[in-house]
Amino acid sequence: MPAVATFLHSGEGLHLTIGAVVWVVLVGPASWPASPWLTPTSSNTSVLRSVPFCTSIYPASAPLNWTVFRALRPGRAVVNAPLTPGLDDPQYAPYRAVVHVARA
Repeated sequence: MPAVATFLHSGEGLHLTIGAVVWVVLVGPASWPASPWLTPTSSNTSVLRSVPFCTSIYPASAPLNWTVFRALRPGRAVVNAPLTPGLDDPQYAPYRAVVHVARA
């Protein structure tokens, strides 16, 4: 049975077991038309891969960028979400977090 899903915060390191699901949720200010971040990606998709999910059950008034990842095999992956090109706002920084996956 996979581990319970968890949220991954920028700058955080997380240890998961194979089959676990982790959510990356990036929230922009409500006054913006889109999230300040590009879609998060995994540096090692054989270890941590994004998986589809339904967003229609999560209405929001702020721009959201949701990505769900599943741990597939032991190893290390870095999740990155750069800022939208041209964004010049010092209150936002690129998203980065490290995930270590181990056998159960």
